[in-house]
This record gives sequence, structure tokens and C-alpha cells, in this order.
Amino acid sequence: MSEEAKTENLSPKVSVIVPVYKAEKYLRKCVDSILAQTFKDFELLLVDDGSPDGSGAICDEYAVKYDCVRVKHISNGGAAVARNRGIDMAKGEFIMFVDSDDTIEPDMLAELVSLQKRHKVDIAASKLYVEKSFPIEAIYSGEECVRLLLQEKIDSSPCAKLFARKCIGEIRFPEGVTNEDIVFLFYVYEKGLKLCYLNKSFYHITINPLSVTRNLGRNAVDLVTNVNRIYSEVQNNHPDLVLVARTYKMKIYLQFCYIVIRRNLFRLCEEEYRYCRSQCLQRIISILVSFSYSWRYKCKSLMVLLVSPMLYTLKKTK
Repeated sequence: MSEEAKTENLSPKVSVIVPVYKAEKYLRKCVDSILAQTFKDFELLLVDDGSPDGSGAICDEYAVKYDCVRVKHISNGGAAVARNRGIDMAKGEFIMFVDSDDTIEPDMLAELVSLQKRHKVDIAASKLYVEKSFPIEAIYSGEECVRLLLQEKIDSSPCAKLFARKCIGEIRFPEGVTNEDIVFLFYVYEKGLKLCYLNKSFYHITINPLSVTRNLGRNAVDLVTNVNRIYSEVQNNHPDLVLVARTYKMKIYLQFCYIVIRRNLFRLCEEEYRYCRSQCLQRIISILVSFSYSWRYKCKSLMVLLVSPMLYTLKKTK
């Protein structure tokens, strides 16, 4: 069946979007786990992000074999670009994202669709990791989700969530940066939507070292770029969340400085490192005494304060 005919004939409940890059080793397991869903009213959109291995051919193979599978081949632009093309292609009332090296349980779609129907929510989500202290089902407003996201009390992955396509609307993943998931979720949540979390895990993560370009310097800098973008949005539109956002920003700055120190990225990230370190030092006392920062972040702040200058001097002279 042609791509055009498939597009005309499909009016599914759910569009499952899978960005594909260097996933030849894992892709069949991923796709098979989606096709094995007990809930059958879905389309599967495989977006081949210019993968140089055999992933594109595998996508085409499934498209020929299954009417519910559609494939889009694009030039390599990163996961954000691939997901955005998937959103543009989607015909479903709801959208779910799955990474091409991961797998899902057969009842995941059925459970999330049922959750959405019972509670009439815009987003039905399951936990990436089950938490004993978390209720079986918890309903949050969009603003509560923003707060919990910035407090790192809910995950920042778009996977394991069923989004109403209308609530995504024109929102897209920021292109040209990495670590972009939290920015996408922030913009979706801030629309004031209703979300229900189910404390069950249907999603299995596989670490594929080939799926993402290993550019530590760029990835680290993008952490800072993204958090600055979110903080600016909070300042302009959510004044009651500024303190929470500022704490989150400082945590990211500490994390960035820690990465630079651990990975010896001083030369690659010198300007950003100097700025983030100066911001951390200005608030070092409040970081050390505040209950908003875990001991992990407090230890990193001490490393930035005490160890960083010595290492920076040594490594700059090499």
C-alpha cells in the first residue's frame, strides 16, 4: 500500500512516533513490542533520521508488511527534528513517543487510553520507574506539573506519556540543541492542562551508545541554554514559580560545572563555565544551607568552590 493511501485510510486513536538513528541492533525489538499492543487502534510512525546503518531499510520492511506503519526518511537533524516530523505526520487523536532502542509492555497503550478515558485528562502518563511512595494514580494541573518538573519530582522524558494531539498544538521540540525534552514538556504543561500519572512501569529503557552523537561539550552547554530559556519563560509568565525555577537553574549550573571539571571540558566551554561558576559562587551559602538542594548538589557546589580553581589552572597550562 502506498504512503498516500495509508495516510488517507488511517484515522487512528493513537499515533506512536519513533525517531530512528543508528538503532539497527535494537529497532526490531522496539517495533515488535509496539505492534504487539493489545490496543490495536494506532498508527506507528518511524522517522528515519538519516541513519547511516541498516535502520532505514528495516523501517521500510515494516512499512511494506504492516498497513499501520508509515515511514519518513529525513536528513540527519537529531531526535528533536525527527520527533517534530512525526508530530507533523500524526493523524491520531493522541500521540505517544517511543525511542528506537527501547521497548514497551503489550498492555501499555490499553492502560494509558483507559486512564485518559476514566479521568478525562489531556495527558495520561505512566512512571518510567515505579516509586513506592507515589500513589497508584495522581492527577495534576498543568501548573502543578511545571512545579514538579522543576523540582525534579516527575521525569522530564516525553516517553511513557499519552498526549492529546490538540494539547501539543503548535508546540515542537527545540531543534539544534540536545537535552531538549524538558523544554518541550515545560511548554506543554504550562498551557494549564490536566495530567494523570499511573504508578506502573510499562517502558523499558535500553542504553544505545550509538544513538546520540557523543559530544559532551555541546551537550553540557545545551543544559545551560535550555534552563536559561525555561527560567526566562517563568519570569515572564509564572511569577509564583520564580523561586522554584531559580533553584532548578542553580542545580543545572552546578551540574554543568561538575561535568566540565570531571570531563576536562574547560577549553570547550570556558565562557559558559566562568559564568555558571560565578553564579554558583554568588549563592554558595544559600545552596549549602537550603533544604531545596540535596547533599549531592551541595557536594558539587563545594567542588566548584574549592577544587575547580586548582584544576582549571592546571589544565589550562597543559
